[in-house]
Amino acid sequence: TIFKVAEVRNAPKKLRGKIARALAAKLAIAARVDYYRGEFIGDLLKEEFLKRVEEIKMIIMGREDEEELFSRIGKKRGSVVAYFGYVREFAHGRKVRGIICGEKRESRELMEKIEKEIMEKFPVERVILYHSVGSLKIGELLAAVLVSSLHRQEAFEACRYGIDRIKELEPVKREEF
Repeated sequence: TIFKVAEVRNAPKKLRGKIARALAAKLAIAARVDYYRGEFIGDLLKEEFLKRVEEIKMIIMGREDEEELFSRIGKKRGSVVAYFGYVREFAHGRKVRGIICGEKRESRELMEKIEKEIMEKFPVERVILYHSVGSLKIGELLAAVLVSSLHRQEAFEACRYGIDRIKELEPVKREEF
């Protein structure tokens, strides 16, 4: 069944239905193309499905700005709390010019773990976890956590929990220069 697929089964409970529907839609397209054209487009549809799962889960690794991240939170009901962390001039007691962040093999897995923990521990509607990748200058966006919840206390607690877990699990390689 659809709910045995890893992307559905391992998703936070609140997101399973949405991910299952995305998978069902791709399966329907595959069946139609196979029946009417006799073509195999499974690899393309799988790639599109996995991209859609990332959009649903809101694990973002790369380069985005605050406005783009905030626009992704979706419907705003109740409270939206956001934490934006920027590259500082000092790290570990010494002056730096910037930082280079690189994805690890387990980066997305760690971010998904944090997202799942937040969705299970707090009554939140939506979570966005973000970490920059690449070379960053002082003052550029490094990491972000955005949380949408019906009540502000839960949103603040979930947001704080999210950034604390990102700092604790270190989902990216960081090198100051």
